[in-house]
Amino acid sequence: MSNQPLFDPLLYGTAFENIDERQALGKCESHMDALALAYPDWYALYDITMPDSASRAEVVELLSTAPNDFALALMYGKYTMRLEIAAITGREFS
Repeated sequence: MSNQPLFDPLLYGTAFENIDERQALGKCESHMDALALAYPDWYALYDITMPDSASRAEVVELLSTAPNDFALALMYGKYTMRLEIAAITGREFS
């Protein structure tokens, strides 16, 4: 796992809109770090699978095996994002 923040403004070329955004993203990064430490096997599968581009079956596997509420909410967000992308693009999420 990299020590690079997930939303480094230098990496993405934009500054955070406000302090609330920075704090919220920092909190998310802390939860992701805690998830990786507490559930290394699940997190490794999450990392390797890359749910933003994974098959529907892989996303459902991660969703159904989520080890805590944060991981479940994370995967629910990924799942629903993929459904929305499919609806917008017309490309089936399979």
